[in-house]
Amino acid sequence: MLKIFLPFIFFSIMFNGVCAEKLKANNTLYYGKNAKYIFLFIGDGMGATQRLVAQKALSSKLWMNTLPVKALVNTSSYNERVTDSAAAGTAFACGVKTQNKVLGLDHKGNPVESVAEMAKKLGWKVGIVSSAPLNHATPAAFYAHLPKRYMYDEIIKDLAVSNFDYFGGASLM
Repeated sequence: MLKIFLPFIFFSIMFNGVCAEKLKANNTLYYGKNAKYIFLFIGDGMGATQRLVAQKALSSKLWMNTLPVKALVNTSSYNERVTDSAAAGTAFACGVKTQNKVLGLDHKGNPVESVAEMAKKLGWKVGIVSSAPLNHATPAAFYAHLPKRYMYDEIIKDLAVSNFDYFGGASLM
């Protein structure tokens, strides 16, 4: 089963305590404890429907569907009917819609801060792990601010100045 889903897990982003400040002491889900780690798993093309189909095909619950905290995100691009990984990643990482092929910029071309950059600014540890190259659109959406997703050398420069604590991924493009 792991072999089936491993290619879909594009990357996870890990940082200490990002939601710890947001959780209330009486939160019954965590019994008053602060989160020690937060993992964000992004499966390429892996929406709720795809997970449901996989679960039905396997005739058992998917482990990822049993996690205590989940969310759905609309990752459509600003002006296209079909989104690409750069626009979807930017929507996911930064909370804004942008045009296809754009990383970390809003639809007008202004840089927008990602949740990972916010966490780092607050002093938390941030890491990005990817089965894809780190300068590929989805992982890059968390640290790059460029008009074209194919600007691989510039994406790596943004990676270097991100000051994140850990990177791990496939060979660079």
